[in-house]
Amino acid sequence: MSSLDPIEDCGEIQRSIRAIAAGGAGVERVNELLTMHFGPRDVLVALSLDFNDRMQAASVEETVTSIERAIKRAHPEVTRVFIEAQSFDAHRRSIERAKQIAASETAGQSV
Repeated sequence: MSSLDPIEDCGEIQRSIRAIAAGGAGVERVNELLTMHFGPRDVLVALSLDFNDRMQAASVEETVTSIERAIKRAHPEVTRVFIEAQSFDAHRRSIERAKQIAASETAGQSV
């Protein structure tokens, strides 16, 4: 059985992963951190990160690789890491849109 744990259910591993991601070169903000636990030694991490807008694409790629490696080194149970580069405002808009869709589906409406 798998579970999806938003950062609000923050445990030691999530705090550590958040700190690793926030410390990445050019990372302005950790927008969101989700983990999906497939088993005790099989954890997927999904991050939405806001990078400095002046960073070159190659630098963002290097930082993403560095963050992925650091997370896996610190937490061997993490087997997969997905990182989305997204501004805070765009992330907030996507969350609001998802909430609107969910609410309209619950009410039986189409969006």
